[in-house]
Amino acid sequence: GQKAQVYTDNNYVLTYAFTSTVEVSPDDTSVFDYTGPPILTIQTCSGNWNEIRQMYNFKLLNFNKL
Repeated sequence: GQKAQVYTDNNYVLTYAFTSTVEVSPDDTSVFDYTGPPILTIQTCSGNWNEIRQMYNFKLLNFNKL
C-alpha cells in the first residue's frame, strides 16, 4: 500500500500505489515490452556484485494539476 508521487515540470503530480516486486537478471528487458495501463517501475541492484535487479511496480492512482 505504499505510495509514490512524481512531480512533473508542467505542474502535475502523479500518485502511484505499490503493487508488486520481482527479481530479474540484468539481461531481462521484459519491462520494455509492457503495454497495459500507466505504471511506475523502480529498479534497484542487489547481490554481491549487483547481479540481481529488483523491480518495484506501482499502479497509477490519480494525477492532479498543482
